[in-house]
Amino acid sequence: MDEVSGAAMLVRRDTFEQVGLLDEGFFYWEDIDWCKRIKAAGWKVVYLPRAKVVHHHFGGSSGEVRPLTHLASLRSTHYYFRKHHGALTALLVKTTLVLREAVHLLLAAITLRRERLRLRLNSLRGALNP
Repeated sequence: MDEVSGAAMLVRRDTFEQVGLLDEGFFYWEDIDWCKRIKAAGWKVVYLPRAKVVHHHFGGSSGEVRPLTHLASLRSTHYYFRKHHGALTALLVKTTLVLREAVHLLLAAITLRRERLRLRLNSLRGALNP
């Protein structure tokens, strides 16, 4: 297993001390980045599929895409690839993300969905201006 979700992760104190804390440059992908750093430091990342975690309060995602959250996700994706795979890969990922946002923007314009149009336009602007 290369990475596990940070929503339910147990980490040894020794690992914290060696690897450090989560990278605050991320809004998303921080758990994947951390697992990658943990493995690079020689520790194991183990997934226990039978373990269950129940969130009793605050629920999960409503399914609604919020503009700032969406933009943070795009920026975190780009940051992860730049950090772990280099500038060229990050550029390819960013180009792909911008093209995807442009397609969604076009579809929103065609279907006249104002909220989605606004979301995608803001995301496209944000993706182009880090």
